[in-house]
Amino acid sequence: MKIKKLLGTLAVGTVMLTIAGTASAASLEANIYGSSAQFTFWNSQAISYIQSQPGCSGTTPTQKTYDSSDEVTFATCGGNTYIIRVSSKASYDGILSLEGNGSLAGAATCTSASNGYPGSSLAGYYRLMVDETSCSGATCTALKCARVNVGASDVGGPSFTQFSYGTTDGPQGGAELQMSFSGIPTTGLTQNPTIVVPFQFYVNQDVTNSSTGTGTNKTMSNMTRAMAVLLFSGQISNWNQFGSEFPNLPVVLCMRHAGSGTLATLQYAVVGGNGWGGSLVAYENNPNVTTGSNAYSPYATTVYFNNSTGDEEYCVNSQAGAVGYFDADKIVGGSTDGTNGVPKGYPNARGVAYQGEYPTADSITNSRYDFWTNEQAYMNLSDPALTGAELTFINGLLACNTIPSSEANFWVLQNNVNVQKSTDQAYLGN
Repeated sequence: MKIKKLLGTLAVGTVMLTIAGTASAASLEANIYGSSAQFTFWNSQAISYIQSQPGCSGTTPTQKTYDSSDEVTFATCGGNTYIIRVSSKASYDGILSLEGNGSLAGAATCTSASNGYPGSSLAGYYRLMVDETSCSGATCTALKCARVNVGASDVGGPSFTQFSYGTTDGPQGGAELQMSFSGIPTTGLTQNPTIVVPFQFYVNQDVTNSSTGTGTNKTMSNMTRAMAVLLFSGQISNWNQFGSEFPNLPVVLCMRHAGSGTLATLQYAVVGGNGWGGSLVAYENNPNVTTGSNAYSPYATTVYFNNSTGDEEYCVNSQAGAVGYFDADKIVGGSTDGTNGVPKGYPNARGVAYQGEYPTADSITNSRYDFWTNEQAYMNLSDPALTGAELTFINGLLACNTIPSSEANFWVLQNNVNVQKSTDQAYLGN
């Protein structure tokens, strides 16, 4: 069962966290919003970056979560209060928030009912992010409107050229959502490279291959480019079309909606953006829906679109015959409750190799794995809300490029890759 927290005008309650400090202390904020693939990266930089500020070396900043997509780090030291909020939704919306565009469905936009609503003329620049005054104990209990300073995206704006039509939450249902992009202009925005993030293909563990694996668990262990192209363009409806060693099991495609940087990377790095393959599936074929997108779907296989990475993970985990794609560092194959020392995750999902290689820092650095993207952090330097001191604070954070030890097996600094991609839409070395 999917649990979502209510957004909007939730009362903070009687227990409020007061950020200590004098009334004269300046408040410097960095609000980073967009790509889920950068969520862990920016939160990992936040504590050490605040500690690097004048007078803060002996301070231990507070870092707390609202949910798996919203986190805040803050401290008062050296005469200032520092707040770094990080929220993930989808890459497209990180860019659009800097341009004052909050019109697309599925965005975490502020409404007149939201805490801290800035008014209709400014609302497009704001998104719902953690309200640090609601943080008490282990978590935070409310979101508020915050002006986005940094738009995090898996790809550059011109790479959003996808279309999708389906429900918001795949097998969990939701409203019908149509997303269509022909490139997002980024004129006037500065582009800051961050890290290389690999993506990986995941299957439900019942997608077996009798020629591989050990013991009773023979979940398939490798995806070739031909398989990926045929699957994600909707041309394969049963796994046994790949051979008798695969099960007689209908294929279930777990997709992200258009606007996802992961979907854009799937298109350009794998399925059809570099002179091979075909076109991504665009319409949901949901067995639980009889109208809307299903009326246009030409696919024999089941197709679910999902509005978030978490929804897609749920899709792969819960559906027999499912295949999807998301960040390579996701915890899957764990227990359902985190007991007995096994990480809590999606116990029925399994990550597989692609073209015989797993998405490791070594295979990316040495050009053996190509399902990855150069992450970007956009800024709007004409934002009148940025003061000189706050701009300096944010620019300093963007200069941080330390890969946390927990991600060292997956992430690579962009200048450390032996052979680069000149753009999202180019192949290695081009």
